[in-house]
Amino acid sequence: MGLLPKEKIPPLIFVSDAALIYLKKNRLFTTVIPSKLFELMAMNAPIIMGVEGEARDIVLDAKAGEIMEPENEHELLLAIDRIKKNGRDHYQGRDYVTRKYNRDTLAGEMLE
Repeated sequence: MGLLPKEKIPPLIFVSDAALIYLKKNRLFTTVIPSKLFELMAMNAPIIMGVEGEARDIVLDAKAGEIMEPENEHELLLAIDRIKKNGRDHYQGRDYVTRKYNRDTLAGEMLE
């Protein structure tokens, strides 16, 4: 598909069965939180999380998707199967991101 304008991304996420967030297995990546994580959670897209560390913890805590060990294709297939079995409505990313990462709430906390 190549690069797409930002406004064309939400409709693609909406019709997707799941989204993959994946980074190679590297200790350096355990400290990053991919920016698309919160957008996907806000749209309640089931996430296949192939990143270790804090990003993985967020997905687990939010019940926003399935996790896999980076560079493990067997775990990727298992995650896809679990999402297919559970269905999109099983995942709770939108509720979590609304509660924990609301910009107005975070801004208010910073001002305090």
